[in-house]
Amino acid sequence: MAEEIKMKELTKKRASIKSQLTQFTTFLNIIKSCDQLSEEQLVELEIRIDKMVTIYATYDHLQGQLEYLSAKPDEQFTERELFEANYYKQLASARALLTQHRTQLANKRTKWTDSDGVLEEGAMVVLKEQQTPPLMWPLGRIVRLIPGRDGISRVADVKTKRGIVRRAYNTICPLPV
Repeated sequence: MAEEIKMKELTKKRASIKSQLTQFTTFLNIIKSCDQLSEEQLVELEIRIDKMVTIYATYDHLQGQLEYLSAKPDEQFTERELFEANYYKQLASARALLTQHRTQLANKRTKWTDSDGVLEEGAMVVLKEQQTPPLMWPLGRIVRLIPGRDGISRVADVKTKRGIVRRAYNTICPLPV
C-alpha cells in the first residue's frame, strides 16, 4: 500500500516535469516561427535551455525510483525512452536555433544597413587621404549625396579647392558646426 502511494506521488512529480517539457516545446515552436530573434528572445532561450538541463536530473532521479518500485519495469523503461527521445530532440533543436541566430547576429554586416543622416548637403567636411598626414587633409563642402540601389547614401560629391571629388562616407569626416 505504501509503495502504491509512493508510486502515485512520483508519477505526479514526473507528470509535472513532462508538462514543463511540453511548455518548452510550445515556446520553442513559437520562437521557430519568428524570422528574426531579438537579443532578449535569445537570452530567454538560453535561460530556458539551462532550466531544461537541470530539470532532466530531477526527471532521471524520479524515473529511476519509479523503475525500481514498479511491478512492471518494462513500462517504465518505455516511458523513459519516450521522454528522453522528446527531451533530446527539443534540446538539440533549441541549441541549433540558438547557434544559428547567434551566428547570424555575429555575421550581420551593420556597416551599411542604415544611414546615420550625419552627412547632409552643404555640410563642411574633411576628406581623409591615405598618403597625406591628417593636418594636410583637404576641406570641402558636400554638394550631393548619392544613394545606392537600396536608397542608403554611401557616397557623396564634395567640392574642394581642387574641384568636385566623389568619396565614400568612410573617408569623409564631418566638422562640428
